[in-house]
Amino acid sequence: MPTYSDRARATVEGRRRAVFRAWLAVLPAEGWSGTAGDLSDKLTAFLAGHPLRFGTSFPTGAGVSPWLRGVADEIGAAGRQLRFTRTKRERLITIGPRG
Repeated sequence: MPTYSDRARATVEGRRRAVFRAWLAVLPAEGWSGTAGDLSDKLTAFLAGHPLRFGTSFPTGAGVSPWLRGVADEIGAAGRQLRFTRTKRERLITIGPRG
């Protein structure tokens, strides 16, 4: 039987995914590209105006990339593709059109 903490975590993750799907739905056709910090800022700003904002937050810093890998199915269902690239200066995340 799931504990209270398990149910609370599942609720928060469900809300987080719902807000992320809403963000994907309003993403421009060309998609989005930037660093994990940029994405965290973008999602936090989007969350501020969303009805499910209470009790919901997105991972920050190094937690963004593993979380995105976990929601790759949501990105694919939205007709998008997730890509991680790395240069000498930065690590970029791209959520763009499926190609």
